Amino acid sequence: MNLILVNTSLTHKEAFQNYVQTWAAEKMNPREDYYKMYQRVFEDYEAFLAHLVNLRHPDRLKNAKPFIRFYWFFNEAQAIVGTLRYRINIPEEYGNIGYEISPQYRNQGYGRKMLGALKEQLQEEGIESFLLTLSPENKASQKIIEYNGGTFVKQLEEPSSGDLLNMYQIVL
Repeated sequence: MNLILVNTSLTHKEAFQNYVQTWAAEKMNPREDYYKMYQRVFEDYEAFLAHLVNLRHPDRLKNAKPFIRFYWFFNEAQAIVGTLRYRINIPEEYGNIGYEISPQYRNQGYGRKMLGALKEQLQEEGIESFLLTLSPENKASQKIIEYNGGTFVKQLEEPSSGDLLNMYQIVL
């Protein structure tokens, strides 16, 4: 299995478009419409990648703008099973890590492996800890986080919706 930092290479265009297509019919969480979020890959893949790479430009940190690195997680068949985001300079309720797993690959242990691979990457970079938030009903994600050493920090309210979120911390 392979975790890669998204770059401007066109190598994985078909794999990512296939990944996005799996979300077309998925409506599990109306607040997280990943097909809508990623559908630009069908219109202008190169511009989409350039945008993702731009979000991690060092000037964004100097200017206190959101800094986001996008990762794709591949299985042995070189299919993208999920994506991860490492974020800095964002509101607390979003946490430092965001991830999703393609519906067809859920409940197969990929979430644990994805988060574990990102933990290793961040630890190599000298990052000491990070935060994750999730809805209290998302028991699958809670198990993934706890398996990877996450501990409950607090419950907070998402300002725009008023929904409650549980915050976890993973110390590296």
